[in-house]
Order: sequence, then C-alpha cells, then structure tokens
Amino acid sequence: GNDGVIKNLYVTTGARTETDYGIFGDRHVGIIAGKNFGRIENCHVYGNAGAVSYATASSGQNKNMGGCGGIAGYNSSDGVISRCSMHGQLEGYFWLGGIAGRNWGTISESYFAGGINPWMDDSYLDEFDVQYIGGIAGGLSNGTIENCYIYITTGIVGTLGVGGLVGWISGGVLRSCLVMNINSSTIYCYLDSPDYFTGWVVSNPSVAAGLYHSDDANYGLPSDFGAEWDTNATVINTFPDLVNNRRDEYFIW
Repeated sequence: GNDGVIKNLYVTTGARTETDYGIFGDRHVGIIAGKNFGRIENCHVYGNAGAVSYATASSGQNKNMGGCGGIAGYNSSDGVISRCSMHGQLEGYFWLGGIAGRNWGTISESYFAGGINPWMDDSYLDEFDVQYIGGIAGGLSNGTIENCYIYITTGIVGTLGVGGLVGWISGGVLRSCLVMNINSSTIYCYLDSPDYFTGWVVSNPSVAAGLYHSDDANYGLPSDFGAEWDTNATVINTFPDLVNNRRDEYFIW
C-alpha cells in the first residue's frame, strides 16, 4: 500500500486476452496502488485490470472479496487521488470502479474512459454475485468524489448495485460530476434498475450537487460547474474537460 506520495506516472498494462487480465489479483487490485493511505497525483493508466475472487449467488456473499480500481483498489479515509485517469477495461465481482474499487477518502479532477464487465450476460449474472460496480468508484463511504467524469465506451454491468458514478454509497459527497454515454453503451443492473449516478444506496450523500449525464458529444459546460472545468473544443471532442487534467491524444473515442 501507499502511505506517501505517488505522482506524475504514465502506466500501460498488457492487453486483455483469454488468459491474461492485464493487472489482476483476488482483492485490493490497483494499477498504481492496491491500497492508498497517502496521495496519488497526476497518474494515468492505459490498459486492463481485474479482481478475480468470487462467490456463487447460492453460497452466500463475502463483501470483503474483490476491490479493483484503475488507480487504487482501496482509497482509505486519509487517501487522496487527484488529477488521475484510467483508459481501459475492468472486470471482476465485488467493488469495481474506474478510479478506485472502494473510496473512503477523496477523488477529485479525475476520469475513467472505458467499461466494466461489458462481456457479462444474464446467465453469468444469474450464477454469480457481481456487486457494487461504479464508473468512478465501486463503493463510497463518507468520502468525496468531485469534479470527475466517466466516459462509457463498452458498458458498466453487474448483478446488483450498479451506478454510473458509484455502485454502493453510504454518506459522503458527490459534487460536479458528469456521466457521458455517447455510444449508447449500457449501464446494466441484472436485479434492479441502474442509475446514471448511484446504485445501492445505504444512506444518501450529505451533498449531491451538480450531477449531470448526456449522450451528446457537443454537451455544453453546466453553469454551476466551477473553474476546474472547461469546454476544450480544440482537443478531440467538445464535452466538458478538466482544466488540470485534459483529455489527450490517447482518449478513447
């Protein structure tokens, strides 16, 4: 785990194949850090990761299983992830998020472009519990996610607790976040109606403000977004961008 500062990294994993997930393990899987107790800043990941431990629906659930994020598997209450991104695919069974599998701390000015479990169909989801799947974090407990966005390319899929931003939430803050679904990719939850923002709600966030979704590449900048945001029409596409973490030439379109 990281209890210091990790910053200014670009990391590429192996390609996803039938026998190779890229970066994978049973639990607390992150391409930058398995567990983060410190700061991760300006780190960008291209590739694939997975948390492969599972339980069948009939054998009972172990919610301590899994935990996979493009940046960190677990971001503690002291952890801060800022100005980071992941471009790629995640897969697994519990606590999957484009930036963090479980976020108990702070994620800011970060984004995920890709998909989570897009290949899972109803027969698979009926046999296995695939829970707490979110575009930024699989779970949020009294932490903060602000000034972040997700760009869905191939779908976000699970059995229960599936959300565009967060799969499972107990308190915390969601502020100034955007879900882009330009390719009409699916946010799909087998046992419940999916939500653009939150899946399984244990307790409502103390703040939920400035949350938007769109399927329009020319979507404009919401008036209540802060100075961290800009519509950068000169780089690839036009929907709102983060001033301090702009999309680059490798952005998935």
